Amino acid sequence: MKIALRLLPAAFLLLAFGCSKSSSHTATAADGTKITQSSKGDKVSMDLTSKSGGNTSLNVSESGMALPKDFAKDIPIHPKGVVQMFNQIGADHTQLAIVVALPAAEVTAFYEAEFKKQGWAGAPSINRGEGITMMWPKKDQRSISLTISPQDPPQDPKTTFVMMMITTAAK
Repeated sequence: MKIALRLLPAAFLLLAFGCSKSSSHTATAADGTKITQSSKGDKVSMDLTSKSGGNTSLNVSESGMALPKDFAKDIPIHPKGVVQMFNQIGADHTQLAIVVALPAAEVTAFYEAEFKKQGWAGAPSINRGEGITMMWPKKDQRSISLTISPQDPPQDPKTTFVMMMITTAAK
């Protein structure tokens, strides 16, 4: 997981400076980790496979991307949300970065209602000034934390950033 977290800033830099042509590169690190990076336009993906078989897959795109077909149907994604990052860290951690062109209060209300509708039992929220962190502990061996905050200037103050972390407990 440490490797994946260290790659996030690099992935966003790659996204910011992405080129319009396609490219793909593979390298092997000193510890035996195989790293494959590919890009096409603003879409950048990085796959890491450790020598022991652990896998991390990071995909970013400013214009958005579709979620995998097997993404859990009981985890709501705002209908106006644009998924700009999907990070699968092994089998037990998934991160999503979602941008929604609505004020944070509206986005928060959507997620509170939709998670309850999908059968998630919520824990108390943590208010952080203009933002909020919500947690849904345990449903089918999964837990979710969701951080919702207004985009920082100079971007539109009516745009909200959502970071979702899904953790699956070992069975």
